[in-house]
Amino acid sequence: MLAPRPTRSQGKGIVLARPIVMADRYLEAVQCLNLIAPERFADALETADARAGLRSFREGCDPGLMEIVFSVPDEQFWWFRLVLRKMAEKYERHKSILQTYRKLNLPRS
Repeated sequence: MLAPRPTRSQGKGIVLARPIVMADRYLEAVQCLNLIAPERFADALETADARAGLRSFREGCDPGLMEIVFSVPDEQFWWFRLVLRKMAEKYERHKSILQTYRKLNLPRS
């Protein structure tokens, strides 16, 4: 259950208001993203795409990733997929840059 957030009212100190639902759902989606190791972003994205109906589920899909992807609330799933895609792309770019850097710094024989 979501707890109400305190807010200030004119001259009345702090009073309880209705929950800030979007912030709470955003945090739920971020918590799900934080459960995925960077090297698994691409696999998680495939699972998310399958949940969205953009591809079929592949055989042997990691049940842990499926649990994470399917635990994201429907209201936040579009945002989750978008951020996951960007994180996967960033990880792949970073990995590619590191591989290139390592090749350039290999001792020549």
